Amino acid sequence: MLQPLVLFDLDNTLVDRRGTLADWAAEFITEHGLEDEEQAYVLKMVAEFGPIRPPLT
Repeated sequence: MLQPLVLFDLDNTLVDRRGTLADWAAEFITEHGLEDEEQAYVLKMVAEFGPIRPPLT
């Protein structure tokens, strides 16, 4: 019998959150027709709450 497995990617090594967050932000901005100032706010929040660690090489 297979055992369930859960993986937590807390340091951005398994999944590229930058691309996912950037895609979401672009879609959100377009969907809601945000102005320049509002766009800057959304992108700032994405940058603050989705810190990006450089990939391991």
